[in-house]
Amino acid sequence: MGQSPCPSGYFQVEKNAAITVTRPDGTVAATSTTNAGGEFDFDVSPGTYTVSAPQQEEPGRYSATVTVNNGVTVNVSLQITEP
Repeated sequence: MGQSPCPSGYFQVEKNAAITVTRPDGTVAATSTTNAGGEFDFDVSPGTYTVSAPQQEEPGRYSATVTVNNGVTVNVSLQITEP
């Protein structure tokens, strides 16, 4: 489970944000949309992924690289990356 993008260091709920999970080779493993609370979740196989969402008002993306282990829930906070 994760929370939607937030600028700077403060938390901001972003509902209906498009979230993408990609593998190291760039293929898409999963997509989702945040709920009204700004949360999202995915069920993916163990491995390393990049979780990302486009910024709403400026170029760039929010992203985080995460490693998923078998049977473990990973919490993700997305940070801004420039294009």
